[in-house]
Amino acid sequence: MPLHKLFLLLLFLSLSGCATNPVTGEKQFNLMSEDKEMAMGDSYYPVYTQVSNGLFQDKNLQSYINQTGKKCAAKSHRPQLNYEFNVVNTSVINAYALPGGKISITRGLLNLMENEDQLAGVLSHEIGHVAARHVASGYTRSVLTGFGLSLLDTVMAAKEVKNREYYNTAAGLATNLIVMKYSRDQEREADALGMEYMVKAGYNPVGFVQAMQILQSLSQREPSKLEIMFQSHPMPLERIENAKAQIQSNFATLQSNTFQVDEFLKNTNYLKKVSLAYKQCDQAEELTKKEKFGDAIIKLKNALTIAPDEALIHTTLSATYFAEKKYDEATNEIKQSLSIYPDLFMSRFLAGLILHTTNNFKTSITHLKIADKLVPDNVNVVFYLGLNYEKLKKIETAAGYYKRLLQLTTKGEKAEYAYKRLCEWGYISHSR
Repeated sequence: MPLHKLFLLLLFLSLSGCATNPVTGEKQFNLMSEDKEMAMGDSYYPVYTQVSNGLFQDKNLQSYINQTGKKCAAKSHRPQLNYEFNVVNTSVINAYALPGGKISITRGLLNLMENEDQLAGVLSHEIGHVAARHVASGYTRSVLTGFGLSLLDTVMAAKEVKNREYYNTAAGLATNLIVMKYSRDQEREADALGMEYMVKAGYNPVGFVQAMQILQSLSQREPSKLEIMFQSHPMPLERIENAKAQIQSNFATLQSNTFQVDEFLKNTNYLKKVSLAYKQCDQAEELTKKEKFGDAIIKLKNALTIAPDEALIHTTLSATYFAEKKYDEATNEIKQSLSIYPDLFMSRFLAGLILHTTNNFKTSITHLKIADKLVPDNVNVVFYLGLNYEKLKKIETAAGYYKRLLQLTTKGEKAEYAYKRLCEWGYISHSR
């Protein structure tokens, strides 16, 4: 794009992208409208849930989390949004908010908590990010940085700068790191707003401090467990001290309020019951990576004696058998998993992979098409759909999937294979 057009476009965006911040009431530059924010959340939430190992399979707990979150969200600066809250089935310790008020907490984080006030503190913090439009601000930074990269590319091309692709790639990686993280100022704001919302919803603000102290303590004992959470949510000790100061300044009389324990323990009872099973499952995954399949299988079978109805553990056992090339056992376990949770992406993809490997191409396609709907445009799913159709000698359909794959990525062995086939079949007439 010519330089003058880029500058005009940036000028237009600066004039048209102003919106009122719902928290401060001040005008701020933001490219994401509220309608777009909600539409993006509606679109992304199911996919983010799937790639976080799906929903934790406890309907009562899911309802309880949703009710608790909505109770706090009703006290926020943006109560009109269609908030949703869920528990995703991963041991990773984290909570995250998507645009439009779509918020998730992980099984791993919830398992560390002891009362509803702590839960309300974490959910309200995420509501704070939504209310202050921090997610939308991240989108704006992403778009603007993208224009900056385009401008950089134009300038370097004009000056014939060597290694242009290298600099653009490096800049793109830096952009992703920036967009994925909340700034410390945003974290402070979300902390302050979160405590305000939870107190208005009837919770003891000390629960907020307790939740942060639990995380801080764990980070000192096992820092790797909080690596992902701290990438997006910096946790300096200053945040804990600020929270304590906010309580003393604004909510000192509420510190002696009774913590809400009974309903929390009742609704998290099953989650805590299966926590040992998932600990063994996590250990088994590490053993499988080291190709210690026998030890991994023992761990997973022990886990299933504790939690026989956990689809994810059956899927993990199936994957271990598959890695050991025990396809009959892998098939039995994946069938068991799908009978419990038929809409889990990981299980559908693994079923498709097992069936492809055992030359059941038609049935493999059935599972992979479901996987493709659950998480659209996954490169591995698209590749194996194409490969299945190729094996069935349905070349036109296979070519369609290979073309789609190359629209998603042009790198790696799968892309090379797809490109080679398309050339051989006459769909591409030149070499790269």
